[in-house]
Amino acid sequence: MNRNEILEAARKNPERGSEYENKVSVKSNLWGALISAVLCILLVIVEVFAKNTINYGLLAVGTVPLAVQQLYEGIVLKKKGAICVGIFLHLLVILEVCAFIKAVTV
Repeated sequence: MNRNEILEAARKNPERGSEYENKVSVKSNLWGALISAVLCILLVIVEVFAKNTINYGLLAVGTVPLAVQQLYEGIVLKKKGAICVGIFLHLLVILEVCAFIKAVTV
């Protein structure tokens, strides 16, 4: 995309912001999702070693941002691989939530 095309796109859609702002926003969302997932996984590992139990609710909370990010990106950009990963992660979240509910109600 050359300079004139970018300027024309900005004139047509002023509410979308600049290309740089959009890239920064996307990158910050991705980093937020990744860091929250890593933190949740680390906390689950600590809990496994400390109490010998697994907190499936915490795993679900850590998996949701990655699942949503992958599925949304796959749908918008028409990437079949990202859609498949997003669907898999959403199924994993459902299993984690079911395991959490079972552990809490027992």
